[in-house]
Amino acid sequence: MVTTAERIVALRTEKGMTQQELADRLFVSRSLVSLWELGVRMPDYSNVVMIADVFNVSAESIVDDEKYAYSSGELGKIFEEVDELTDCTDKNLKEPEKVIRQFLRKLSQKDMDIFMGRYFSAKTAKTIAADFNMKEAAVKMRLMRIRKKLRKIIAEENSHEV
Repeated sequence: MVTTAERIVALRTEKGMTQQELADRLFVSRSLVSLWELGVRMPDYSNVVMIADVFNVSAESIVDDEKYAYSSGELGKIFEEVDELTDCTDKNLKEPEKVIRQFLRKLSQKDMDIFMGRYFSAKTAKTIAADFNMKEAAVKMRLMRIRKKLRKIIAEENSHEV
């Protein structure tokens, strides 16, 4: 299976572009492009869309957008952390999509909208704050609390399954 990092490297080298040239086109640093290509960091979905535009390909050819929110960034780390804490295999943990759907039903409408904005629309905290007429710090705090609730639910799911 080809990783997102490998796809970005392949697209960039196929076009004969340097990391710096790609970084300049995306308005990011060369070191960030390097981290993406090494697989150390995952680009935000908004960056994936911009990468796709640069190379005239679909975002889905770089990442599977349905799985993206679960497998990368903050949510992916939550599932990894819980997996390590409980020392269980992926077979013991319910599919992330199912856990997320169940979790979303338990959130207030505003928290669900904030969560969806961040993890499914790849909006920044600043953009979400503007959407809800909130301070950016308040959005970040809410997201932190939501992730904490999600960690707890995942840990509970694991403890019941093991």
